[in-house]
Amino acid sequence: MKVGEGITGWVAEHKTVVALDDNAFQDKRFKKFGALVEDTYRAFLSVPLVAGGDLIGVINTHHRDPHNHSTDEIAMLSFIGEQMGGALAKSRLTDENSRLKEETQEMRRKLEERKVVERAKGILQRRHGLTEEDAYLQLRNESRRLRKPMKSLAEAIIFTEDLNKRASPAQ
Repeated sequence: MKVGEGITGWVAEHKTVVALDDNAFQDKRFKKFGALVEDTYRAFLSVPLVAGGDLIGVINTHHRDPHNHSTDEIAMLSFIGEQMGGALAKSRLTDENSRLKEETQEMRRKLEERKVVERAKGILQRRHGLTEEDAYLQLRNESRRLRKPMKSLAEAIIFTEDLNKRASPAQ
């Protein structure tokens, strides 16, 4: 159901309560959906779930028979809606925060990998007089030939370079 569609959609669009005591199906906002059990109820109470002014969802209660929704019932369901809206918003923020943390970790991992590959390319360029592109292609092709990740090959090149520097400090 879309915002603005049916009574529930109207509540979502206007972020306000609708309490229908009888013949809810005759309300001008009512829209029949063949598969929904709501179409068989006469009384209907619909409350928006809102958090920080943003719509999160809608809570509906139904009665098969006519039912006068008291002020206390409406207030209680509205309170529940506010609490659920806050809880759902917090849950969404927690999920988004987790997703962003994972993305950040992945970006850091890729950046570290890139740094290692760049350093190895630099070593190949200096040692063998290669262009940056040729050094990259050599790394990539050797990585494929050996069936090893480029990072592992780059780390081996850096390790070998560091060993050579320690073995001959005059360079």
